[in-house]
Amino acid sequence: MSLSKKTVGLFLGPIVFTLILFFFNPEGLNYEAKCILASTMWMAIWWVTECVPIAVTALLPIVLFPLSGGLDLQSTTASYGHKLVFLFVGGFIIALAIEKWNLHKRLALNIIRLTGSKKIKSYFRIYDCYCIFINVDFKHSNFNYDSSSRISNYRTTKR
Repeated sequence: MSLSKKTVGLFLGPIVFTLILFFFNPEGLNYEAKCILASTMWMAIWWVTECVPIAVTALLPIVLFPLSGGLDLQSTTASYGHKLVFLFVGGFIIALAIEKWNLHKRLALNIIRLTGSKKIKSYFRIYDCYCIFINVDFKHSNFNYDSSSRISNYRTTKR
């Protein structure tokens, strides 16, 4: 009988958690830090071996931190509700939608159709797309940035 990587990881995570929690006693490390370390090692083992879906591994601290005494439930779940987490999740959802409807291919083909397929034009095409996305990024940010002067400077230096 051969053990797979997933089976080993499934059992190794809780075993390492228990060993660290009860037998690992370095000087200067308080109990809460030891609980966080044990939970992190469990998560790392499950993450590397992929014995359970990554989403399950990501939610493991919500269960382990309060049960082991590392953090209370409110402090643990506050990290999951941070505005940057929602920003990344929203970006991933938009990326999946773009990929599902092949919007990325449509945009690329339309840019090629408009600019042509010569090699020298492809470098300008990449630069133009970069300028467009930087312009959109600065336009929707909180910086005081005058995009019209940038475009006019670009047009005068290109000639």
